[in-house]
Amino acid sequence: MRQWWRSRSLRLRLALWHTCALVAVLAVYAGSIYVVVRTNLSTALNDRLRGDFQWAAEMSEQQSDGTLSWFEGDTGDGVNDSPWLQVWGADDGALIYRSPLARRLPMPESTTLVEQPATTLRTLPTPVGRFRLLSAPSRIGERRVTIQVARSEEPGWGELRDVLVILALA
Repeated sequence: MRQWWRSRSLRLRLALWHTCALVAVLAVYAGSIYVVVRTNLSTALNDRLRGDFQWAAEMSEQQSDGTLSWFEGDTGDGVNDSPWLQVWGADDGALIYRSPLARRLPMPESTTLVEQPATTLRTLPTPVGRFRLLSAPSRIGERRVTIQVARSEEPGWGELRDVLVILALA
């Protein structure tokens, strides 16, 4: 191999070195873009979950008999349209409310997060893909509750795959 390398012209050797350097720089550039896009998608999903949490807390009301009720407009038709939502009583651990999407896609692991006193963000598997779940304590009227909201990670993974394809083609 050393003999082959020495027998080549200086022009060829410089061209090969420049090509290797260019490939290395492009690989670092593509890797940086991938990391930035992945971080931004993850942050956007977390922010959306926090917004869903606020929305769920504000869209509830305590009835005169002490029961809690939520918005009636959620049909739960699409996995990506409305958030997955469950509300648990903090004192007794009883399930108070479950959205139509939560009924269709139960996450048994979510029940263990109810007992945690702090805000928890986890990724949980479901039959239709991975969901990121936010579980946090809250108050509705006088009642302490734990609200859990979740959204599918699949749209973000689809965007990330698209970015990888574009970077590979470029």
